[in-house]
Amino acid sequence: MINKKKVVVLSVAAIVVVVAAVLIIKHFFFQETLDQAARRVLQAMQNFDAGTLMSYVSDEEKELANLSEDKLQRFFDEFVKPHLKGFRPVGQVEVLTFTIQGGLNMTQKYQHPDGRTTYLNSFVMITEKGIKTLNLTRFLYLWALFTEWPAGKPYPRGQEKMQFYADTTLKYKERLEKTGLRGIVEVEGKDLTRKFYTWDELAQMYLALKKEIAESSGRRKREEATH
Repeated sequence: MINKKKVVVLSVAAIVVVVAAVLIIKHFFFQETLDQAARRVLQAMQNFDAGTLMSYVSDEEKELANLSEDKLQRFFDEFVKPHLKGFRPVGQVEVLTFTIQGGLNMTQKYQHPDGRTTYLNSFVMITEKGIKTLNLTRFLYLWALFTEWPAGKPYPRGQEKMQFYADTTLKYKERLEKTGLRGIVEVEGKDLTRKFYTWDELAQMYLALKKEIAESSGRRKREEATH
């Protein structure tokens, strides 16, 4: 009886040692690269896989947006999926590396048979807690948002772009709120400060940016006129 107990104890101990060894080897020799992480995040976005994405979302974004797997999945099912209906990825994934920030962005173009286009971005960066996404909710939102832009019309810039963002956000505010996601997290400035905006606040922020662009353009024209 004692020998059997010893055998069981030794067997369990052996299993623990093997598992620990595998984890150590995996950690030191098979650490995920930025490229691998960005591709996994991009694939999870394309598959509307909230579970995988939540493992890459930063703690700050989770806390600020009160983001959970259920809320993210509802956001996919009730807002993103309907907007992406009929759209298909076209062309190759474009990769851009940000060496100083320790980040990497992948962009996939999507197109609808009627000619409309939109883009999906997967931005990941190295943090103290491993590789995490940057602006996940924002990129998902804009992926769906730009499906509203008319086919054949050049993508908006400057004031027109901000007005489009504001108008479309207000247009879908009620549907967005019903997903359980109260808004999105924006990353601002060189220090990548994260800030949460409700859908109403987001629309107002876009309109404020439009005003800033208009004022800046006005100043520049006045300065040019004086020279």
